[in-house]
Amino acid sequence: MALLLSSLALLGTGLTLFQVSQLRQELSQIKDSINTLSVANSNAQNQVPLNAQTNDGTSATYSAVPPNTVPPVNSVPPTTVPNTTTTQAPATNAAIQPGQFVQPVFGTKGRIELLRVNRVEGQPDIVNVQMRVRVLRPQVTTYSDSIYLEGTTARNLQTTATYKAVSGESTGSVSLFSMKTQNQTSADAYVWLQIPKEVSNVDIYIPNTQAFQNVPIAN
Repeated sequence: MALLLSSLALLGTGLTLFQVSQLRQELSQIKDSINTLSVANSNAQNQVPLNAQTNDGTSATYSAVPPNTVPPVNSVPPTTVPNTTTTQAPATNAAIQPGQFVQPVFGTKGRIELLRVNRVEGQPDIVNVQMRVRVLRPQVTTYSDSIYLEGTTARNLQTTATYKAVSGESTGSVSLFSMKTQNQTSADAYVWLQIPKEVSNVDIYIPNTQAFQNVPIAN
């Protein structure tokens, strides 16, 4: 009899444990279902548009934005500023004005006026000096009153370097006496000087005249 009661007690205990285990499993499944439903409901609320009433009585729809959402920041490449620094060339386009450079020649017998001083095209180191020679007192001119243009020189204002005439590139000699005998009051002449292209102003020395100072060289 005692053995039978003991067996029944063990059987009851096992049945109770089995029922408790079944109950725990069912509760766990119910909890998982509730969590899944809660997550789905939260996502649906974030995606559903919100309706709001405006001041004029109409409704407006707004999209719900999830909290703590930071809009993406577009990466803007740095702007490169071009270098606009330029090297300024010497001002060498100054033209000579009429009457700007005039000097007497052979005292008061004649006069020389510079007409144009510019670089020869295609030869940047060569300067063409154009001038006009006038006879002021033909009655006192003599045979020796002749201007030898290939003896013309120029001097650098900064370095005092001297630049000479190009051989064979000049009018040659201009004679005041010959101009008198031909009843010619003026004659145009020229001479080429070899002056570096970096030089923009020079002093010019023509034989038997005073210096033409700070003469600009045009291109």
